[in-house]
Amino acid sequence: EVMERALYIIKPEGMPHRDEIHRMVSEAGLKIISSKQVLLNQLVLDTLYPNLRPDILKATLRYLTNAPSEIGIVEGGNAIEKLRDLVGTQTNPDECKPGTIRYRFGVRPGVVVGDAVYYLNVFHRSKTPAEASEEMNLYNLLPSISSSQILKSR
Repeated sequence: EVMERALYIIKPEGMPHRDEIHRMVSEAGLKIISSKQVLLNQLVLDTLYPNLRPDILKATLRYLTNAPSEIGIVEGGNAIEKLRDLVGTQTNPDECKPGTIRYRFGVRPGVVVGDAVYYLNVFHRSKTPAEASEEMNLYNLLPSISSSQILKSR
């Protein structure tokens, strides 16, 4: 197994399930080596989702920047592949394997945005080693938010 690190984000709709998600990550043989609660911003979304259509990006920005998320780094043997298998490979939670994070905790139904559907799928994960390397730089760009900031964002 190749030791790898990868970035993850538990999106706002996943935060109520954070402890269970942490348990699932640990049981998959991965270690969360660093994490913090943050408010995502445009820079992060532009980096994570460079090819989103403008209307979907606008909806994503409006949603993900208004409530706390958790950003973190996991480490372990074949971490990127293990995280993919644990989270689910599809954007739509219903198309993910039962038992995956997105299948278990994703919000249904999706939200219609223009002629597309936006899925509240709980979790972002790095998909490749190159993507993981680029995305992990985002971790240091986002300040932790305080308890008072968390309460204000609700």
